[in-house]
Amino acid sequence: MGREIHDASERGDWTAAQGIVHKIKGTAGNMGALALQRQAAELESKLKEHSQADISALEDRIKQTLERCERFLAEMSDDHAGKPLASRDEVDMALNEIGALLLYNRYIPVTLLETMQAAQTWGASKELLEKLDREAGMFQYKEALLTLELIKKELESQP
Repeated sequence: MGREIHDASERGDWTAAQGIVHKIKGTAGNMGALALQRQAAELESKLKEHSQADISALEDRIKQTLERCERFLAEMSDDHAGKPLASRDEVDMALNEIGALLLYNRYIPVTLLETMQAAQTWGASKELLEKLDREAGMFQYKEALLTLELIKKELESQP
C-alpha cells in the first residue's frame, strides 16, 4: 500500500492517494492499531495540502508501522484467539511505565502502547485508551496523565 500511495502522489493524483490513506486509517482504527491510525490521519492531512516534503517521511513511517502490524498478525496463531494479548500484570506494568514517561514528557514506545491496548480486555474503555494514545501522540502530557488515571480507576473497579 505504501508504494500505491507514493505512486499516486507522484502522479499528482491526490484523490487516489487520500483514498488509500483513508482506508488505512479506518482499518487501523477498527483494529485498534492506534499508532498507525494516527500516522495515516497525519498523512491524509498532508495529502490535502499537497506538501510533498512531509509526505515522504510520513510514507516511510506508515510503511514501517504496516510492516510491524503484518508481523504481529503473522505471529498470532489460532490458539491465541479469544485470549488477552497481555496479562493483567503486564498491562498494569505498562500503564505504570507510561505514567512515568508522561510525567517526564518522554516519548512512549509503540510496544508500550500496544500492551496498553490489552487493557480493554481487562475492563478499560476503548474511548479512554484511544484518548490516551491521541493525547500522548500530540505531546499533551498533562492531559494524558489525567486520562491514564481514569483508565487505572476503570481497571481497579473490575473484579
